[in-house]
Amino acid sequence: MTAATVPLPHDEFERRVLSRQLALLSVAARSAVIGTPVWAAAVCWIMSGAFPALGATPLLTCLAWLGVVAGLSLAVLRLDAAYHRAAASSTFEPLRWWWANTAAFASLSSLWASMIWVFWASGNPVNQLTLAVLVFCGITNGVVSRVYKFETFLIGSGVAALVLWAKFATEASE
Repeated sequence: MTAATVPLPHDEFERRVLSRQLALLSVAARSAVIGTPVWAAAVCWIMSGAFPALGATPLLTCLAWLGVVAGLSLAVLRLDAAYHRAAASSTFEPLRWWWANTAAFASLSSLWASMIWVFWASGNPVNQLTLAVLVFCGITNGVVSRVYKFETFLIGSGVAALVLWAKFATEASE
């Protein structure tokens, strides 16, 4: 005979599932966030005139954008460290940390998508296509790194898509 199992109350079950999803998000998101400034540096180099057909954004503008990306990436890594400390405590509130994780991802995603505003060269379709592809690559990164919680991906990547389409809309109206 086996002992009868008592099902968890729904709220506790949801809390445990969300806790596991957050743990999985943290692992994948950490590596994605660490790579973000490296990719941003590559974008800055490419768009600063290394390949003139892709545009020639002033160096100061490139460095300012790169600095903001690196700063926000560092802040997200610190948030991740705080999450790990909180997750080890008995008072862990996964819903609160899910919102923090989602807000961090949305912020970093919108900042990544802002490259389309920073590096845009009017009248240069090669530049514009390259930037659109880079933003879509960022969204794809969001799919991979946030696959464990669809809502997190949807919010963060949705913000990035809005930034992208806002640029397209303003260009179409000019």
